[in-house]
Amino acid sequence: MALSNLARTGQSERQPHLFGAAPFTYRQGTATANSDTPPAWTPEMMHCVDYPYYLEEWEQDVLRWIGATRADPHRHGNLLALATGAGARVVTDHLPVDLLADGRVGDFGDGLGNIHRTGCAWLIFSLKQKFPTDFEALMLRTGMEFFNFTPRSRNTLKSCSSGST
Repeated sequence: MALSNLARTGQSERQPHLFGAAPFTYRQGTATANSDTPPAWTPEMMHCVDYPYYLEEWEQDVLRWIGATRADPHRHGNLLALATGAGARVVTDHLPVDLLADGRVGDFGDGLGNIHRTGCAWLIFSLKQKFPTDFEALMLRTGMEFFNFTPRSRNTLKSCSSGST
């Protein structure tokens, strides 16, 4: 896709991590992670108009962080819990510390059966039970934008639909 098409569609602004923004700074202007600190996430990040950060994107970043970190694997789940905020922190605060450290045997309904899952896997599974997927979050944001639309007092309905002001 040519640069002019990117500028015209606004993709470069909505997806700076793909179109040239500095690494480690594209998640709403904050550092995503380093080898010691996992990526941070709050549910409100999914609804950001400019740079939405969905739970699935965060999960991918977590998997990359796990592969790159120097932290002991028994610390991954607890470090990850500390990197959540707002409603996500409420969910992670209810997970036992030993579950986050050692993991546990369980079935997530993913077809793999009753196997041992890491603390990070349990944390992400718990968040996915509470917060919507990418598609659901997109639908929610679109609905919120639709219902928050208010024409200016001098605009008629006809002028709103034609795109003129």
